[in-house]
Amino acid sequence: MYREIKHYLRLLPTLANQDGVVYPLTWREKSQEIEQAFYKGCVVAFDSLEHVDVEDGSLIEIGRSTLMHLFGHELRKLYGSQVDEDDECGRLVSETHSDSELEQYVQESVERMDFYRIAPGVYYRSLKQAVKIVQDRCFWLPIMMRYLGRII
Repeated sequence: MYREIKHYLRLLPTLANQDGVVYPLTWREKSQEIEQAFYKGCVVAFDSLEHVDVEDGSLIEIGRSTLMHLFGHELRKLYGSQVDEDDECGRLVSETHSDSELEQYVQESVERMDFYRIAPGVYYRSLKQAVKIVQDRCFWLPIMMRYLGRII
């Protein structure tokens, strides 16, 4: 049992203090890294049925609940600003659905996706380099990509 716990502790993101002692990151530190990636880095979403290679550590998975907690309002705004495909007049989803229906739609969509961010130590200076990093780890293109705070 100790070996199993030790194995899972190795998987936790960690931070070394000035004495070199390594501690697991706190919720605040993890959410700051995710927020940094969302606004100043790169976050991608894939269909949850697709395999994404995260073995080399260049992509870090973001939990759905974390993403919704930090950025749910932006996702609702994004989905609400899309044209409703079922509306004959071509109105926006936010105009054809109630707030609760929109919330449910966003929640269902997020449940079908896995979210990743490019790890802080991975070097990229352009959108082209970020796309290359993502493409090297999954055969399929992402459903959504956010680079430097903008949806691409």
